[in-house]
Amino acid sequence: EEIFQRKGISFAKLEKVWQMEETAADTLQKKLSEFMDKLANYRQFAKTRSVYELLRKIYEETGYYHLMAAMPSGEKRRANLDILLQQSIEFAENGHQGIFGFTRYIESLQKSNVDFGEASVNGENTNAVRIMTIHKSKGLEFPVVFVAGMGKQFNLMDARKSTIIDGDYGIGCDFVDLELRVKQPTLLKRFMVNQITLNTLAEEIRILYVALTRAKEQLIISGTASGLEKKLVNWLAKSEFLNFFQLSSAQTYLDWIMPALLKRDKIGNAFREYLAVSEEREVFSTDDRDELYKVILSFPENVIQDEKEVLVNAVQQYRTLEDWDTSVVYDEEMRREIERQMQYHYPYETDAALPVKVSVSELKRQAMLEADRLADEQEIYLEGVGETLDNKKGLPENDKTAVEQEAEVIKIEIPEIPKPVFLQGEQEIGGAARGTLYHLVMEHFPYRQMEGEIWKESDFRKFLMQMVQDGYMREEEKNLLDARKFVTFINTEIGQRMLMAEKEERLRREQPFMLGLQADEVYPDSQSKEMIMVQGIIDAFFFEGEQIVLVDYKTDSVRKGHEEELVKKYQTQLDYYAQALERLTGKKVSEKIIYSFALGKEIGVR
Repeated sequence: EEIFQRKGISFAKLEKVWQMEETAADTLQKKLSEFMDKLANYRQFAKTRSVYELLRKIYEETGYYHLMAAMPSGEKRRANLDILLQQSIEFAENGHQGIFGFTRYIESLQKSNVDFGEASVNGENTNAVRIMTIHKSKGLEFPVVFVAGMGKQFNLMDARKSTIIDGDYGIGCDFVDLELRVKQPTLLKRFMVNQITLNTLAEEIRILYVALTRAKEQLIISGTASGLEKKLVNWLAKSEFLNFFQLSSAQTYLDWIMPALLKRDKIGNAFREYLAVSEEREVFSTDDRDELYKVILSFPENVIQDEKEVLVNAVQQYRTLEDWDTSVVYDEEMRREIERQMQYHYPYETDAALPVKVSVSELKRQAMLEADRLADEQEIYLEGVGETLDNKKGLPENDKTAVEQEAEVIKIEIPEIPKPVFLQGEQEIGGAARGTLYHLVMEHFPYRQMEGEIWKESDFRKFLMQMVQDGYMREEEKNLLDARKFVTFINTEIGQRMLMAEKEERLRREQPFMLGLQADEVYPDSQSKEMIMVQGIIDAFFFEGEQIVLVDYKTDSVRKGHEEELVKKYQTQLDYYAQALERLTGKKVSEKIIYSFALGKEIGVR
């Protein structure tokens, strides 16, 4: 404590800091312990339940579903989680199961560029214009509402039929006098017509109520009417005293809306004045006459006149621009600005085509395509040399050099025609799947279970059966694997080195990584210095002192003596793996090794 005081450090404060750190460490330990327990619980649950049930369990127990719903755009986030659940249901319906298979299924869909789409959530708060019927809008509210078609007549065809049938009142028909040759509706029919009309109007009033109560801030009503002046006179008369008879005689929504508006003093007086003094049919507005409503009358002549003025102005502007003297500079500053913008080139145009993130497998594929392109160019060159040599006359065949004889050989590669699945053999069906399964077994390879003994073929068969029971693979997938290949692997030098590294806890398997590289490092033809994220998964690596040994498993079919084909094919991939490991660990990758299951041997990569 005296030493701390001499250095000007408060021992009491330092002790509090230590105590806080111990508390934080205990809290972190508790959280990690709870997380591991929960993870073990989920793993056990996944062995006997479907992916859908597991996702539902995670959503509910972790609160993740509700957490996403509480975040910005929560409704859309929640809908996207529902899409994931739907994908798990489709995965199960196809006869698949298991978390590993589901993740591979999603990855395969992504690699196939299957667009799941963004969850669409539409509601009254959506920032968009929505067109819907009045019935559809029931229960919704919007800031601004347009209610159109208020001048359309009600459908009263049922009340105009010659014979009316009603479940309560029976049949209503006309009385026909054959002697006088006249007919007229009976009293029962008049009553039934009246009831049908009132029921129809009652339903229309309910619909109108829904339409007029959807707006929060502004309601805009529009409708057309023929003989507007006569209708205005009629509406003004009805506005004096709105009774049941007047309301029941309505034929359109405007017959209800306009008398109610004209009952307001300012609007009613404005329209009376308009009818009294306005003989010219002009646009009339009550914008400044009422504090709540704005009523606009517009006649066909007004619309035509407005369109005529717009057309005349457009023609005048066209003629002005047509006769424009382009040699005259009217505004020098504006001319320079336009010229600058017209000649502008985006300096990062090439960067727009660069991906933000790329996988190591994709970079490997591009490297292989470039190598094939160079090989094709070399082959074309050799073919040209061969043609030149063929044109030589008088040269005996035995006198040709080895290079010349080799140049005469023309390799014609017949492209493989793809076959449908039902015509493919077992090798074709299980090729890609078998490679994935070998990687899965190597991820869980039982180094620690060997206990100093080298397993035989029967031991590995038992291990594969145990993986089936644990839910890592299905029975038919296990049958695609050859247990002898794992016996061969563990007896190789690299297998023994990895066995020893696992016992000493120096081995790492299935290590994902993300590596940031400049674009010109990934794409040699690019001059950009933009950062590109390179991602991948390293099969295995282990530490030997201050150095690292990198191992990559391959199941490609390769003939003996052609090991360089694998090296050429995967050189780029291993270089990226090594670079990522050196950056992440700060240690040097001393060896890069490919283990070929087809050849049963390890291949060193420089």
